[in-house]
Amino acid sequence: MFIFFKSEIIDLAEAILVTNTPLSLLRWLKRHPSVHRVSESYDEDSLLSYLQQVLRPKNKTEMNVGIAYATLVAISIRRNRDKGFLGDLPIDSGVLRWGNEIWTLSEKGNIPTRTSVIDIPSSVALINGEQGTSILYPACGSTGKIIFGGANG
Repeated sequence: MFIFFKSEIIDLAEAILVTNTPLSLLRWLKRHPSVHRVSESYDEDSLLSYLQQVLRPKNKTEMNVGIAYATLVAISIRRNRDKGFLGDLPIDSGVLRWGNEIWTLSEKGNIPTRTSVIDIPSSVALINGEQGTSILYPACGSTGKIIFGGANG
């Protein structure tokens, strides 16, 4: 059984490669249309069964892991909508490195997802962010844009 389309799986795998915290991965997954489509299209038992199937292989690829996290977030969306609370993590906490953190963050409800893009002169070389803010900026001579998102949105 496949619940994600091939193009969606590639997106999910890329998310695993570029996110560097459980919060950043959760934010990304909560915005991805495939996660919402899956949470609407499948009941919780089907999603749990699929998650167990995806986690079965011993040597997991970024595709397996991306699908697993997306399915876990889809379960959290469905559970919050159907029951109003998450309860316990539905898998062994040692199976996914960030599974417990993502589940706990999902339980808190609304996750801020604001991203801002600011045009800057290409001569800017150093940026000091406020505490709690992660900043990614291009090397000199590239696009001249800063993309940032803070822990508080």
